[in-house]
Amino acid sequence: MDYGNLPEQFRFSHNFSFFLHDQLVSTVKEGAKADIFSVQVVANAPIQEGLGGDELFKWMTENGHRDEIKEMYYKQLTAALLGDFLNFLYEALRCSAKGKLTVAYALLRKPLKENLLYLEWLLADPEDMLTVFEGDELKAKSISKMSEKRKLELITLAMEKTSLGDWMQPKLMYDLRYNKQFAFGYEDLFQKANHLVTTFPGLETEAANFNFIFSTEEAWLTQWEGFYSYLPLVIMHTIDVVEALVSSFAKRRDDELDLTFVRTRIGFAHWVDLRSNGLGSTELMTEIRSILNELDLDCPNCTKPVLSDNESLFKLYEQNSIVCSGCGWSFDVNTGVEAAAAD
Repeated sequence: MDYGNLPEQFRFSHNFSFFLHDQLVSTVKEGAKADIFSVQVVANAPIQEGLGGDELFKWMTENGHRDEIKEMYYKQLTAALLGDFLNFLYEALRCSAKGKLTVAYALLRKPLKENLLYLEWLLADPEDMLTVFEGDELKAKSISKMSEKRKLELITLAMEKTSLGDWMQPKLMYDLRYNKQFAFGYEDLFQKANHLVTTFPGLETEAANFNFIFSTEEAWLTQWEGFYSYLPLVIMHTIDVVEALVSSFAKRRDDELDLTFVRTRIGFAHWVDLRSNGLGSTELMTEIRSILNELDLDCPNCTKPVLSDNESLFKLYEQNSIVCSGCGWSFDVNTGVEAAAAD
């Protein structure tokens, strides 16, 4: 990976953020390939060939297909909001690596404050979200007009509907993205990246200065620290929300070995160790080993459990390879190729 101007201490966080980003990209690409974002309509009346847009929705409404319209909105909003989220996240990460931190923060603002909340809204309260989406009342649709209470409510309800539940406090997820006075949040940095002068109490621009444009090397390090301190947490939460949305209308194949969940937890445990956020990784590693024990992954060469030490676990995260720490036998999950144990 090209880290550009990114200091060493932020490189794993950057790498892990891209690892999580790529999971979401795979959801969009594989979902489109499997046609899961489309809706089949069984017409009970003649339909004009090539009908589309507003005319199609009008025909569907007039012919009793309101449920299919809602299903179409639900699926297409999931794909479109996620795709837009990923475009901005990708460019934000690339700008961060190049040291263009003002641009990185400006790009990160929209996906974290807007796209993600719309996805949370769609998961938490789909009827309300789709009603507002179809309506012409812009204030009801605008997140900037939404109260703090409603935002926190949507985040909380969305987390309750994910497979992991409230694995982190919903209030923390809110504070990270919206609270200007939260010491470790993004909102103050978003404001300064998007405005040369800020006047909000606690965020006032200093005398003889404009926000971010006279940054010193020490200030850049502080900005990088703020960028990566909690970004993996927010992306992991996004994955949980998207997985819950997609699982409501599609199922994954059961005939493929997919260790993405385990790899994510390994990467997260390593990230926790590298960061000093006070979260601790011991319980995570215990959870990972419990999952692997349930999979019963024994080495076909020496019959000992594979992935039995931290080094082999990290190889699984980095390379998607299963390596026996006993005899050296390995299996590449991506290609399905085995490598014999060393003599």
